[in-house]
Amino acid sequence: MEYYRNNFKTRLKDYLFQRYRSPHIHDLSSDQCFEVLTVLSFFLQRTQNELKRREIEAYISEVSLQVSDRT
Repeated sequence: MEYYRNNFKTRLKDYLFQRYRSPHIHDLSSDQCFEVLTVLSFFLQRTQNELKRREIEAYISEVSLQVSDRT
């Protein structure tokens, strides 16, 4: 259970699957990507661990690229 709590990638994929029935960011619409960006920003504000912060920032960049590619 501790591994699950500390594994950001697993938590994010579970969130995406529960919310959108797809664990992949590239399957989401632009509106859904904006919602994911909001969630990622929330995670970023709450985490104190520098390694996790960098990981979250990388996902934010990835989602932002998905949105910019569609507009």
